[in-house]
Amino acid sequence: MGKEYIMCTEANLELPWKLSCTRESKDVVTKINFADYGNPSGKCEHYKHGNCGASTTMKVVKKNCLGKHMCVFMVTDEMFGTSHCKTDVKFFVQYTCTKA
Repeated sequence: MGKEYIMCTEANLELPWKLSCTRESKDVVTKINFADYGNPSGKCEHYKHGNCGASTTMKVVKKNCLGKHMCVFMVTDEMFGTSHCKTDVKFFVQYTCTKA
């Protein structure tokens, strides 16, 4: 395998959200380090889970993104399950890309 690098994304939930490896079109997502749909906090490489996140977020992100250069999400309760958050729902993902 090639060189690994960390990527992060934070969605505002208004549009379909794209998660991708940006350096080369052949690079692929090889690990999901963090995923939370709810009220995560922090900055890239230092994210923390909130207290109302959807429990299936990590499973859904892994299923849709591992081994791919890019994946797209409709960031909604229908995709991840109910977040149980009252306001300001966010979607944060930190992932590892590997040069092909």
